[in-house]
Amino acid sequence: AGVGWLREPSTVTEPPDLLKGGVHDDAQYDAMIPCHSKDANMLPQVVAWLRRHAIGLGTIWIVSDSPNVIEPDLMTKYGVVWVAESVFKFRKEGLPRSDIYQQLLKLFFLDAVPAARRHVLVCDADVLWLRDVEFVDSDGRALYAWGAESYWDIADRAHGGFGYPDFVSNLLGYGKPHPNRTAVAHHMVFERTTVNDLVEYVAARFGPNGNGHPVARMPPEVALTGEWEPWMVFVQAFHTFALPRPSEYDLYYSFVTATATATSMAADRELVWSDFGACCRDGPGLSLEVSVGAEVGAEVAVGAEVGVAGVSGRPTCNSEDMHDGLGAHFDYIACHRHMRDRNDRMENRPGKWSGNVGKEY
Repeated sequence: AGVGWLREPSTVTEPPDLLKGGVHDDAQYDAMIPCHSKDANMLPQVVAWLRRHAIGLGTIWIVSDSPNVIEPDLMTKYGVVWVAESVFKFRKEGLPRSDIYQQLLKLFFLDAVPAARRHVLVCDADVLWLRDVEFVDSDGRALYAWGAESYWDIADRAHGGFGYPDFVSNLLGYGKPHPNRTAVAHHMVFERTTVNDLVEYVAARFGPNGNGHPVARMPPEVALTGEWEPWMVFVQAFHTFALPRPSEYDLYYSFVTATATATSMAADRELVWSDFGACCRDGPGLSLEVSVGAEVGAEVAVGAEVGVAGVSGRPTCNSEDMHDGLGAHFDYIACHRHMRDRNDRMENRPGKWSGNVGKEY
C-alpha cells in the first residue's frame, strides 16, 4: 500500500499457539507487557509482583523483538510466554516515534495473539504492583483506574498539556466523557470485541466515506481503491494525530465509557499510585531506596521504612523491604527511566506530582 510501517506479509510470523488451561484454568484475563531491552533489568521484579498481586491472572505475555529480555526461569516460574514483534502486521520503521509503535502493539495485541483470553491487562514494563488488585470482577466487567491530579496529562495543548484530549477528540470525533481525569495510569484492561469496535469506528471515520479530518485520511495513492483494511486506516489516523503525544489508554477508556451500556462492560475504581525514578535492578549503583528517599521524602516517610542511606548513598536494594514500605501507601508505582537519574521531587511540575486520585501523602 506504499507506506513504510506495513510489514511485508511474508515476514509476519505465527503467534504462540498456547492453549488456555493448565494451572490457570479459572483465570479471568491475561496480561501483556511490551518490553524494550532498556527495561529488561526490571522485568523479573515486574513479573514476580504482577503474578503475586493480580487476582485471577492467567498467562503473562511479554512482547519484544528478542526473547533475550526474558530470564529463562521467568517462563516456567511465572507462566510467561514470549511474543515476537514480528507477529504484528505493522513495524516500527515508517512510524514517527517508538512510543507510537509501542502503543499500537498494545492495541493490536489481542488481534495478533488469538490464544490470549478476551480480556488482557496491558501493563507498562516499569510498573511494580504492591497490593492485591482485581482487574476483572465476578460479573466480567473490566475495572479501570485513573489519575486526576496530573495537569499536563489532563489539559489540552492550548492550555499547556500534552494534548491527550486533542488526540482523543481527533480520532473519535467527540471529547473525553470524563474531561477532568486521565486514563494514563500505566495500565489498562482491553477487551477483544471492544478493541475491534474501536478500530472499526475510527476506520469508518477516516475511510473514503468518513467525516474524519482529511489530514489523516488514507494516502492519495490508495484513498479510494478499497485496498486498505480497517486496521490499516486506524494506524494511519493514529500516528497522524500522535504529535505531540498520543494516549492509547485515554483513547480506549474514552471509547469504552462513551459506549458501554450502563456498567455492563466496565466500572471505575480507585487505586493509589505514583511515579518514581530509580528502581531495583535498574543498573550499577542505583536502587529504588535512593530514589524513594529523594523523591518522596517527608510526604510518605518511606525512607525510614526501607533504610534509605541518602541521595549520595548506594545501599543494596532489599526488594521485599521496599515492597512492604511502599505497599503501605500505594497499590502500585511506576519507575520511569526518564526520572531514574533525577534527585529532585516532582513538586516543580504543573499540578500535583502524585498520580493518585484525590489523596495526598
